[in-house]
Amino acid sequence: NRTVFDEGKIMGRLPSAIRSDLVMHMFGSVLRRVPLFQDLDDSVLADVCLQLKAYHAAQGEAFTVEGEPADEMFIIRSGMIRLTVDGHELRSSPMKGGDFFGVICLAGLSDIRPYTTTALRQCQLCTLSRADMQKLVANHPEMADVIMAFAKRRLNEINSDVKEVKQTIKLKGASSSSDSREGTDLA
Repeated sequence: NRTVFDEGKIMGRLPSAIRSDLVMHMFGSVLRRVPLFQDLDDSVLADVCLQLKAYHAAQGEAFTVEGEPADEMFIIRSGMIRLTVDGHELRSSPMKGGDFFGVICLAGLSDIRPYTTTALRQCQLCTLSRADMQKLVANHPEMADVIMAFAKRRLNEINSDVKEVKQTIKLKGASSSSDSREGTDLA
């Protein structure tokens, strides 16, 4: 992860009340827009905020790559991101502030990124690792069912999206090979 400064070290030096207030100010409003977290009470939301790490992606940066290992969720604070499979844009793309991805990896339903994410402009994001989510679930077991249900639903959406893109690629490939044969004199 690329961060501007070591938030963990700075936050660790603050008194817990100030630390909670600060992270709620930094991340609370964006988390309230994420369906996964919007119904949490303030104390649980503050605990989630304490686990978030800031991440910045430069315009044009592919910061997750299809097929690579994955163990964190990203929440877009600002900017816009394109999702692609084999270079083709997914139906759920582009994503913008308040959107999120990686919940499938966070829930442990996949260890591999199903698509590549590329920043279309400068982006500010937060990340939540699988290990940090496991700590949160240990302290707030009511989160486990919500996360798993949401992740399963998202997995079905992504599988459908990826299948559609791969079918489009296959059809384009078949079409271009038949087009090239049409113009060839086989005699």
